[in-house]
Amino acid sequence: MKTGITRRAGLAAALALGLSRPARAQDADGVQTGEAQIPTEGGAVAGIFAKPPGAGPFPIVLVAENGTGLDRVVIDACHGLAKEGFMAVAPALFAGNPPDGTLMQRLDATASWAAQNGGDRLRTGIVGFGPGGRIAWLYAAFSPALKAAVAWYAPLQGTTSPTHPMTALDAAAHLNVPLLGLYGKNDGTPQRLLLDAEARAKKAGKTAEIVSYVGAGRDFAVSGPSFDQAATLDGWQRTLKWLRDHGVA
Repeated sequence: MKTGITRRAGLAAALALGLSRPARAQDADGVQTGEAQIPTEGGAVAGIFAKPPGAGPFPIVLVAENGTGLDRVVIDACHGLAKEGFMAVAPALFAGNPPDGTLMQRLDATASWAAQNGGDRLRTGIVGFGPGGRIAWLYAAFSPALKAAVAWYAPLQGTTSPTHPMTALDAAAHLNVPLLGLYGKNDGTPQRLLLDAEARAKKAGKTAEIVSYVGAGRDFAVSGPSFDQAATLDGWQRTLKWLRDHGVA
């Protein structure tokens, strides 16, 4: 059966989002998109935003990039979230290769910027992809103001250091908010680690739910040979439901 969506279409076509517009524009859906300069302790960080028509305040979703900058997946995710009623803001999170502590500060600053520009700080969630998914795990353990988190194919393990002292797996026992993890079963992450993440959260009285997609690999929402339409569509619907079910609505 033809779907009209090829394996190279990527997140935008899979979600039927269309293209985001340039800075300070408005598309046919009324979604407002633009660029941001987000004040932080170390100087302003560039970012992009998308929000629904109207004055708000809108629930805020921070979008943590995949380590490749504010690319097509980030733009399309922000646009798709705005179409669903959220104000989505994505900072250039990894610019300058900062330590984890600085990344947490950048996300706090991004949430504050959003609250000053039409967002509701009391209804804030985070969605992250790849390395940004790891940061979603960490921010869920760091921020008491967050409501929910979603991590797409985030690495659970890795080398720790004074500047990167915690893995996503370490964060599982310290979550402040419910976290949904979306993984491709063929991405190289051992299933035991996915089960371990859930178990650590449960033992600590926290909530972590892991979904593993058969046949999908790493970066399954990214345009190219890794793209998996079924996993992306299902992951998107789960993302929206998770945010809404846990107070980001």
